[in-house]
Amino acid sequence: MKRVLLPLFCICGFCLLITGCSELESRKQTAACSPDQGNACIAEGTETESGFEPMTFDESIALFENKGSGILYYGFKDCPWCVEAVPVLEEVRKEYDQTIHYIRTRDENRERLYTDEQKEKIAPYLKDYMSENEEGILTLFVPCVVVVKDGQVVDGHVGTVEGHDAHERKMTAEEQEQLKKKYEDMLSGSASH
Repeated sequence: MKRVLLPLFCICGFCLLITGCSELESRKQTAACSPDQGNACIAEGTETESGFEPMTFDESIALFENKGSGILYYGFKDCPWCVEAVPVLEEVRKEYDQTIHYIRTRDENRERLYTDEQKEKIAPYLKDYMSENEEGILTLFVPCVVVVKDGQVVDGHVGTVEGHDAHERKMTAEEQEQLKKKYEDMLSGSASH
């Protein structure tokens, strides 16, 4: 597994170095989702009726192009960082009674579910949440959660928290609280946008 470090993000005066899954992730961990669950399955215990609404990659592009609004979560079921982040995101989603649209980025074989053309179309909107991988290719790292207002990202977060490597360990309770606080700030702010 190649560990990928995303650039520093400055949030409220604090800089965070965030790690996350990329196209180079190893196949070490899987979530308890069966292939027939498809887009409705995000991670163990999280189905569509929990508030995560499936959305295709093309639909997410259309949301930006049509100046729509919503909360988008890009990820895939066996991304170790997603498996760690989704329960925290789901807790906050329930707390703020928000709908989150889930855009699945990889299939059961970990093959990318979007084309280079689709990536080019979404890059102008998500450029602040994408980075170059080790080969210098612009990459959508996940989990990526963004709040979109009138076709523009007004807040977002990639990965989990600084210093957390999901291949090495689960987040501590303190790290889960830190991630929860970030998601609370995003979702509470989305109600006012």
